[in-house]
Amino acid sequence: MVVGIDGSPAADKAVEWAADEAARLRRLLPIVHAVDC
Repeated sequence: MVVGIDGSPAADKAVEWAADEAARLRRLLPIVHAVDC
């Protein structure tokens, strides 16, 4: 499972949904934060 985030309220909801799904499926949800400088 991969979730892209951009700091928006919609992205926050996507992360929450992904975390809930990962827990429900008993899967890990690796989180990576990348910044383009």
